[in-house]
Amino acid sequence: MYSRSSLAITEGPFAEDEDQVEAFLDEIIDDLDPRDSVEAAQAHRIAQLHLQEHRMDRWEAAGLNATARGTRLAQLLVAHNYEHQLIDQIAYWNAARQRDVDAGGVMESNGGTDERPWELMAEWLRELSAPGLTLDNLWDESNTPKTPEQWRRAFEVLAEYVFPEPPALGAWLMRRNSLMAATEEEVGAQERGNAAALGMDLMPGVLAQRTRVTRDLGHRLAMFNMMRSRPSVPREASHISETNPNCGLDSADGPGAMTRRHQVQNRSET
Repeated sequence: MYSRSSLAITEGPFAEDEDQVEAFLDEIIDDLDPRDSVEAAQAHRIAQLHLQEHRMDRWEAAGLNATARGTRLAQLLVAHNYEHQLIDQIAYWNAARQRDVDAGGVMESNGGTDERPWELMAEWLRELSAPGLTLDNLWDESNTPKTPEQWRRAFEVLAEYVFPEPPALGAWLMRRNSLMAATEEEVGAQERGNAAALGMDLMPGVLAQRTRVTRDLGHRLAMFNMMRSRPSVPREASHISETNPNCGLDSADGPGAMTRRHQVQNRSET
């Protein structure tokens, strides 16, 4: 019954695979090679304690690395890093526009599509600079760009409409970059502090639990080894023979001998 009950953690950040947990326990019990039900119970408990020690390793690592494992911080940094990339891409495009203006020309699309993420650049620029702005017959309620070239055209029309002069777009990008850096540092510092505090709060409990498990494991192993050192008693020698239930009752040293000695002693006293 006990070997069939699942001991795996099935939910949460420390979720385990039930089959792997059962295989881990079975391997330890097989190595201990219990000879009877009492040793089997001890072996099963020893295997459970080894499993707890294994979990302690994972929990301790999680506590010590809490700062680096902050999920929200990690997501925030990914988002900010990607936004920085979009700003860089738009800044490169704006610099090329400025060069064309300085040369006395007008920047025109060459009909090709380079590797820039035009769709993301357009979505990001509209969301932050002109939310809800529509471009007639290009990007409105009835039309949505589909090809990379259409998205490039939508981005260029949007950027030139909201920021007619390259310096205006450049200044806006710089302000956005500074705002992101300040927000990133502030939120990042807060998240790192929270994660570190949480890790420090958890560590004493984890260390106390590890001490208890280690002590209990040592005690159980010593008890198991003591059991293994006793001589093995054949099963048939510890029970009355099933083929001859009266075996020994009439022998001089059998179970009936003590009863007869008591009867003789009682008669002599009377």
